Amino acid sequence: MIRRALAGVFRVFWRCIAVPLFIVSPLLITASGVALLLWWGQTFGASHGTLVIASCRYEGIPAVNGPPVLSSSCTGRFVADDGRRVVERATYLQQRRIEVGDRVPVWVTDREPDRAWPHQSFHFQVAVAVLLCLFGGFVLIPFGLWIFYQIVRPRRQNRPRPRAAAPTGSAIPGVSPGGVEVHRLDRAEARRIAVRAQLLDCPRPSDLLAVVRQLTLLHIDQTTAVAPSADLVAWSRLGSSYQPAHLRRALEQDRTLFEYDAMVLPVDDLGLYLAGMAAWPRRAEAREWLRVNDRFRLDVLDLLGRRGPLVSRDIPDTCAVPWRDSSRSVAQMLRYLAMRGEVAISGRRGRQRVWDLAKRVYPADTAVVPLGEAHRIRNERRLRSLGIVRAASAGGAGEPATVEGVQGLWRVDPAAIGQPFTGRTALLSPFDRLVRNRLRVAELFAFTYILEMHVPGARRQWGRFALPILHNDRFVGKVDAVADPKTGTFVVHAIHEDVAFTPDMTEAVHHELQDLASWLRLDTRPQDDGWRSEM
Repeated sequence: MIRRALAGVFRVFWRCIAVPLFIVSPLLITASGVALLLWWGQTFGASHGTLVIASCRYEGIPAVNGPPVLSSSCTGRFVADDGRRVVERATYLQQRRIEVGDRVPVWVTDREPDRAWPHQSFHFQVAVAVLLCLFGGFVLIPFGLWIFYQIVRPRRQNRPRPRAAAPTGSAIPGVSPGGVEVHRLDRAEARRIAVRAQLLDCPRPSDLLAVVRQLTLLHIDQTTAVAPSADLVAWSRLGSSYQPAHLRRALEQDRTLFEYDAMVLPVDDLGLYLAGMAAWPRRAEAREWLRVNDRFRLDVLDLLGRRGPLVSRDIPDTCAVPWRDSSRSVAQMLRYLAMRGEVAISGRRGRQRVWDLAKRVYPADTAVVPLGEAHRIRNERRLRSLGIVRAASAGGAGEPATVEGVQGLWRVDPAAIGQPFTGRTALLSPFDRLVRNRLRVAELFAFTYILEMHVPGARRQWGRFALPILHNDRFVGKVDAVADPKTGTFVVHAIHEDVAFTPDMTEAVHHELQDLASWLRLDTRPQDDGWRSEM
């Protein structure tokens, strides 16, 4: 009863008095502190002036560590700044050496008129007083009121918190807090969803465009230890029926695919990127470099309009401010213009990109999808191509899921759950999307893989460009192999077995290696005249 009465009184006090007091009290306390300081100065008669040293005596004060500290005990004549006070013999102590005749700024009070103190600015004293008063007004008073409120406030009754329903599986679906089904998947089902989404199951697809549409993209990497990554990814899906000429024809003649930002994309998806191109660049450094080189940009566009398509070496460098590496200013400008959608890659001459105006490469009637809608559609297509991803990287696409034995939430393509699965054996590029996210492949497949291209030879475990081996829904090893077109051979240095191969697995891996060598039009040559398998 008493507690409730005190709480009521405090609430009235808090609303009517305490809140206004919080606003006014710091000002009142500050003003009071300044007034007190002024009164203190007047009461004790602090006079500031100069002490002319007449005599000094030096002595060493013992120190805890090291030599004694030199102390000066001096006397002299004090004259106030305003001339109203003169002390003929004032004593002054200081821990430094002072010579006779030195003029030292000091102050003297009425309490000890024969003692001079080291000079301190009166304004500094006022500033310290103001800071202390502000600290008391803004910190101490509110903190004290808060402590008082914690003592007298009525205690809340402990109410049990409702527990969220535990996520359940696809067979017995639960409901997430948002009212969406949460699917419970075991690791085998999660792996099969991922493999099936990447078209690495049976039967193989037969159309390159259909493969790129399902995968949403092919990464371009010109590392040719075995074959360019885009070609190797297409071969692992289509088999030896695929030829690199098919990709070149789709990019340069049929225009069913286009190259953008080191990716091969379906031209049907061009509208999903146009809004992002118009908003590029977001980085201030890139915007500034384009601004100061706007004349250079116009020169490049004018030259491509008159003489394009061209390779970068046919474009003169007229930049006002070179790029970090001055020899790459033309290449950097072409890349920036491609990211902005002003120029595009119309083809390749060997490994060199051929550039042209975007309006001569991209379809003219492509509708621009608004940026937010484009991100949503791309997230949905990305999830469909991967099957299952971490919830944080899904962009809201798909439905929530958990994977048995793996902590955290996932997002899964609901259309991929419960579909039949027939596995096969495949050799993958190190840049394949199934293994590109090393953490995801470790969580779902318990597979450890590192691309050792830039690792010194003596420290490599599996080889410079080891190819992951997929067997059904498991990764079972890596192949250390290299293609040597000069000698016309495909050299297999080693087959690293993460698990002991069965005879069927060994036969399937050897068949894939022979098929890969045949597709490369090379002769297979195992190192040391035999396959070398390592556990």
